Amino acid sequence: MDLNCAVVLVAAIDAGKADSSPPQFCDKLAKINVLIIDDLGLSPLGIGQGYDFLDIVVDRLKGGSTIMASQLSVEHWYQLLRDPSMAVAVLDRLVHNARQLALSGETMRKV
Repeated sequence: MDLNCAVVLVAAIDAGKADSSPPQFCDKLAKINVLIIDDLGLSPLGIGQGYDFLDIVVDRLKGGSTIMASQLSVEHWYQLLRDPSMAVAVLDRLVHNARQLALSGETMRKV
């Protein structure tokens, strides 16, 4: 399974809900050695999607590595996740177990 974009991740979770398989999908994510979520925060997550994201984060703490890339600083994740209590739960699990790299300078994606 190759998920490299948060939008794809959210779409896959929603698709899993449509066919009643979100637990199986989340189980697959939990077993991946390295999960890369790129461009997290391009659009806010719905409340349900935020809770699904929290479930994934919790499951990932049991093993495996997760790499997240976002143009948003952690302080702006509260708007991304919409529910303050859920945002605190996600950030508490991520920030205290993570290495953060803040990049600065010009973009490498010049046209």
